[in-house]
Amino acid sequence: MSGKDLIDFAVVGTRLFAADEGAGVFLSTDEGSTWTSVNKGLTSLQVHAFAQSETFLFASTDQGIFLTTDNGANWSSIRHNLPFLTAGALEIYDGNLYAGIFRLEDASVSHGAWRTSLSGVVASVLQMSGETPEQFGLMQNYPNPFNPSTKIGFKLQASGFTSLRIFDLLGREVATLVNEELRPGSYEAPWDASGFPSGIYFYTLTSGEFTETKKLVLVK
Repeated sequence: MSGKDLIDFAVVGTRLFAADEGAGVFLSTDEGSTWTSVNKGLTSLQVHAFAQSETFLFASTDQGIFLTTDNGANWSSIRHNLPFLTAGALEIYDGNLYAGIFRLEDASVSHGAWRTSLSGVVASVLQMSGETPEQFGLMQNYPNPFNPSTKIGFKLQASGFTSLRIFDLLGREVATLVNEELRPGSYEAPWDASGFPSGIYFYTLTSGEFTETKKLVLVK
């Protein structure tokens, strides 16, 4: 870390994160004595701001907003329904994530604001059983069709880093429900789609070499 262009800091538990303009995100676990680059998944190293809620850390960049739920080991884009590329200031208030807009993609306006419910982009996965399943599996969400929330069940035969993501019909990732290391067992992840339009969506489970995708329908 150069230390010359520090943009923002965030503290998650005992971990200190720093945004170094043009160099991405750095992590220190020894009160700032040493720093490690943690940029896996970030498509832009132009990081402008952080926002932190419990164990979730958000970063705004020149290519939208990113989320880490595993202390910076992996970052996921949450650029769903965002009409812009460059996100500036971030703030979490009353269960919502707010972002300042630097540049719109399809309009002449060069500033503004955006808001989304935290439950729409991150959700707590619930382990239903600790017994090791005979195989990996992704269940059909229930209810389906749904309005505005649904639950997605899945089974893991082995430990591994697991992600469960929601995509729209154009293949754009709109929500990250799971993005962490999980042990074998049966799980259930909720998705509150209150801030999303009606339509067909797809959800993909990836754990180790296993991956599976299913369709869900939001009807309002």
